[in-house]
Amino acid sequence: MGLFAESPFSQQPAIELAQGEVVLLITDGVTESTSPEGEEFGWTRALHHVQTQSTEPSQQIVNGLYQAARDFVNNEPQGDDMTSIVIKVQPNEAG
Repeated sequence: MGLFAESPFSQQPAIELAQGEVVLLITDGVTESTSPEGEEFGWTRALHHVQTQSTEPSQQIVNGLYQAARDFVNNEPQGDDMTSIVIKVQPNEAG
C-alpha cells in the first residue's frame, strides 16, 4: 500500500468497478504470515477468503481475513504489520 520515494511507478488508466465488485488491498504481512510448518498464508488463501465472504460487510471481511491469517499461524507472534482494506461497490440508490 505504501511507496518508497525511490520506487519507480507508472500511472495506470482508471478502472471502472461494477456493482457488487470487491477491491482488496493488503500488506505483505497478511500473505507472508507463516505457519509453524513454514508455509505462507499466501494470496490464494487471502483471495479465497474474500471471495467466499464477498456478500458480507467490508468490516466483517477484514476481520475474518485477519482471523484466518492468525489461525493459520496458530496465533504465534506476528512478525510484520497486517493491514487490509476492503472496498465494496454498492448499488446506486439515487432515483
